[in-house]
Amino acid sequence: MNLKTLIVFGLILMNFHSATLLASQGEVTNLLQKIEVKAIEQKSDRVFVVRDGKPLLSYKLSEVEQPIELMSAYKSIVALAIGRLLINEQLSSLDIPVHHFYPEWRQGRKAEITVRHLLNHTSGLQNVNNAGEEIYPSPDVIQLALAAELSDEPGAAARYNNKAVNLLAGVIMRASGMRMDKFLVQELFTPLEITEYKFYYDAAGNPHAMAGLELKASDVVKLGQLVADFGLWQGEPLVTQAYVEEMLGQSQPLRENLGLLWWRQSFFAPNGQTYWLYYAQGYLGQYIMVVPELKLIGVRQLRRPEHYNFSEVEFKEFKPLMIELAQVILASQSIKEVVHD
Repeated sequence: MNLKTLIVFGLILMNFHSATLLASQGEVTNLLQKIEVKAIEQKSDRVFVVRDGKPLLSYKLSEVEQPIELMSAYKSIVALAIGRLLINEQLSSLDIPVHHFYPEWRQGRKAEITVRHLLNHTSGLQNVNNAGEEIYPSPDVIQLALAAELSDEPGAAARYNNKAVNLLAGVIMRASGMRMDKFLVQELFTPLEITEYKFYYDAAGNPHAMAGLELKASDVVKLGQLVADFGLWQGEPLVTQAYVEEMLGQSQPLRENLGLLWWRQSFFAPNGQTYWLYYAQGYLGQYIMVVPELKLIGVRQLRRPEHYNFSEVEFKEFKPLMIELAQVILASQSIKEVVHD
């Protein structure tokens, strides 16, 4: 093959890759439009998609942004608060027994329950899934958790447990000397410049940890960015990279999709490599989604409507659409690398 032929072949190949790159960019645009259409169909108040700190999509039902309850997605922020205790050396280990903070658990089977068990839903504490039956009527959700019987041996079963998560509010208070809401504000919200928030409290004044925090979507994106950057905020570690990796990793041998109060879903890149989408999820389709390798963040919020059909507002398509978006971006990156080479 002579030099002229090689040059022509190279130009053809370059044009092909450039055309493929443009097609991939078009796919990104189409997917973002599809997310917005679905967001509107599902009556969303806010949907943000951000990459590398730059907005790809910013859907707002109204121009005035107000805090909206995160429902159970709040649990994943509580997990970050535990990471903050560790970096402050106010908590020595996730494997410290809860009876270190609540001596009434020193005897019996509850003596085996650790902070890690509360974080990965393996405490074994008896729990009613409907929070309206036990937790919301309770005047003291921490005492409710402490008094609960065991339905499983600690570590033996992974069962979603609102009651156990609420006990983390007590652990944070006793470890830090501050009520959990005040700890969150001082240690996370202030450095992140989050100034508008609202917590839910029981009659005893304990903030709930299972749900109840209201934040603006633009501030929720900051928390997603903190996770995407493995605990760094403006170059300073609010939690350690090691903790974020542990928080997002498989937290027990029973369920692959369960981290430390974060959910996980694997997906394949076009080259066959496995990636993970990590997400916080709450009632009515409240979402925080993160793909750290791409610095890709998705947030969806919905204010509780007065009348609604759950299937019409939960936006269950958001997660698969975010995965598809991540796959297209990964494909585009591969093409760019080929063109650059």
